[in-house]
Amino acid sequence: MSADMSVGPVAIERGRPSSRSRTATMNQLEAGCVVEGVRASWFTPVVGAIVLAGCGQGGALVVPGSPVVDMRAVAERWRATGLSEEWVRGFVPQQELTVLGKDVQFTGRSKLAFVAGKWELHADLPDSAPSHGEIRWLDGTTMTSPLLRATAAYEQMSMPNPHQKCAPGECGLLTVIGARLGEVQIQTSRGPAVVPAWQFSVRDVPGTFSRVAIAPTARSSPPPALGGAEVNGYRPGEGTTVRLEYMSGGCDELHDVRSFEADDLVVVDLDIETAAGVCTAVGLIGATEVTLAKPLGDRIMLDASSGLPVPYGVNQYPAVPPPDISPPSPTPDASLPGHASLPPWSPSRG
Repeated sequence: MSADMSVGPVAIERGRPSSRSRTATMNQLEAGCVVEGVRASWFTPVVGAIVLAGCGQGGALVVPGSPVVDMRAVAERWRATGLSEEWVRGFVPQQELTVLGKDVQFTGRSKLAFVAGKWELHADLPDSAPSHGEIRWLDGTTMTSPLLRATAAYEQMSMPNPHQKCAPGECGLLTVIGARLGEVQIQTSRGPAVVPAWQFSVRDVPGTFSRVAIAPTARSSPPPALGGAEVNGYRPGEGTTVRLEYMSGGCDELHDVRSFEADDLVVVDLDIETAAGVCTAVGLIGATEVTLAKPLGDRIMLDASSGLPVPYGVNQYPAVPPPDISPPSPTPDASLPGHASLPPWSPSRG
């Protein structure tokens, strides 16, 4: 979720999904139907259809917004990717690999240049560097990986953004005048990690532009998402509880938190329902907790809507208790920590 993302107020009218259609869908699932896709919330683009296979003649279509998802099918789809071992023990970044230092100070023109990818090189970049570097997770585990040279890192960082154009004279130009090998902290599938990074200096823009120096051959990417993610982050709590962060609309209400557990993974699904009537479409971040049968440990947590692992880490919003405990409305904490100040990751990863 981008820090610059904002959702303007838009009046929309939403209808509550009928209890009849939800009950019928649940009956189909209990009869052995398999969900090949998942629903998307109203504030996320629908990038996958929701199809129930094997439910009579030609199957049935589940309307986006239905709270019913076959979490066992989501688990089986993930296992079929063969990525579980790498997700738990490899290096899978879960954020952009160009990281701006907190000291970067943009002007209007230089910020537009950064978004559009307007760069030029006015420096002799280092032509030598260690062939390998160390990745250090905050739980103490490490991994050695091949590194990119500075020129390759610059090429990756300076690629133009085809979706952002600048009118003549509107954008500035980011001129790189030097680079050195350093470190930066990023989010990964195993929690926060400190990784080698090429740190570039830019003329007339105070601060450091870091590009992760880990070679692409050492990085893994997730499969395509089934739909928009519903759970945006997690953090293990005390005992068997896990804190979940999610996004919802101004008229949405969290009704239930469901989970499916196995020895290798956990699937979580939120039942968020939109009240009927006219609402202001504002994206809100909330938090709740789910209680598992046993501690999460090194099991992968999957979001039922996207079918993908949930990123580790949540903001410091007060958690909403499960709905049967009369949840209070979440209120954001005005002082949120940056990504570089996350506390150590508690579960042990091998």
